[in-house]
Amino acid sequence: MSTAVKNKWAACNYYWSFVKEDLLDIKDYTINHMQETYCYDLTGKLIGIYKTTKEAAKALNLNHTSVLDASSHKHPVKGYYFVKGNVNIIELIKKRELVFSLTDKSVSNYNKNGSVIHTYPNLKSAARANNISV
Repeated sequence: MSTAVKNKWAACNYYWSFVKEDLLDIKDYTINHMQETYCYDLTGKLIGIYKTTKEAAKALNLNHTSVLDASSHKHPVKGYYFVKGNVNIIELIKKRELVFSLTDKSVSNYNKNGSVIHTYPNLKSAARANNISV
């Protein structure tokens, strides 16, 4: 609800404000702030457009939390990508493929003198050990 107040969105069929007004000027408020959810297969083919992630999950018999997480973090779930708004799905897929092609190779980190500190079996284990994202 705090996001609705901050962004002047309607929530639960009401308008919300931190400032009490006798009559709220609602022209700056958005009734429906939700973006449609686009579902693509792993090749980038559009499977469907849904009003919400919940609707997409139900239509494809998937867990809503998994679909919401996949949409937020732009990763596939059960063979589908879920994205909101204007996203270039082909670029997203290419970027993910690049990351995964690099995750199979060993990677080393070096100090400022160029001496090897540690060699990891793959990018994912190096990221995890150094508390950084892939």
